[in-house]
Amino acid sequence: MPAAVESHDDWSTIVRQLFLSIFRSMVEDGAIEIGDRSAADIIADFKRLAKPDPAQYPEADEYEWMPQIDYRETILKKAREEAEGGENLISLMHYSTWFEHFINGMLSTAFTRRGIPEKQGKLLLRELRIPTKATALWLLLDLPAIEGEVLVTIDQVAAVRNGFVHYKWNAMSEAESVRIQATNSELAERASAAVEHLLHLDSITHWFGREEELVHAFDAHVVASGITEVPLASLLRDRSNDPPKPSAAG
Repeated sequence: MPAAVESHDDWSTIVRQLFLSIFRSMVEDGAIEIGDRSAADIIADFKRLAKPDPAQYPEADEYEWMPQIDYRETILKKAREEAEGGENLISLMHYSTWFEHFINGMLSTAFTRRGIPEKQGKLLLRELRIPTKATALWLLLDLPAIEGEVLVTIDQVAAVRNGFVHYKWNAMSEAESVRIQATNSELAERASAAVEHLLHLDSITHWFGREEELVHAFDAHVVASGITEVPLASLLRDRSNDPPKPSAAG
């Protein structure tokens, strides 16, 4: 068990979060269809996809997962913690980052679902500004429209973030400082509400309103499967003593 894992409960949580992350990715990328299918059928799809048939990879000695870290949950947690602590300016830095990650993530998933090559998708994400991504490109990909007030909030949060990052600070009176702090506090509250709106769009787009139901069913399946009781060494096989692979010349 890794040094950072202090108890069985910690290890169980890590395993459950790992499998849930993979399940979410498969659903949101469109590899697993939701619709009105039963939870059992959806989980059966996951099991089939999570353990590919070796015949599909005749040239490989094993199937390798290629994980991609999603920081949105961590960033959102930081934004909320800073707001609760009264550090609204720092909170808005995190909210702005979350909005950009969320919008790019939704668009990337839409690209994958529509078979748009990764290279072209990344080019669009790199070249277009957030307002264009969240309106014109968003609608071209048939994503549910973001409410106008939320778009305004995202733009205002980005403006505060840019002023902070590029050190656009001006000397001001105490009264002006109090006014700006109050404005940032109100904006942080609106940013929090905007997050809830965007998460709702994510849920109806990818989960057909069944996210809570299916996540609960999947987590129960993971626990019932007994995989949270499997030692780390059995999940991640130590290859340090594997014999060397023959060279191409051999």
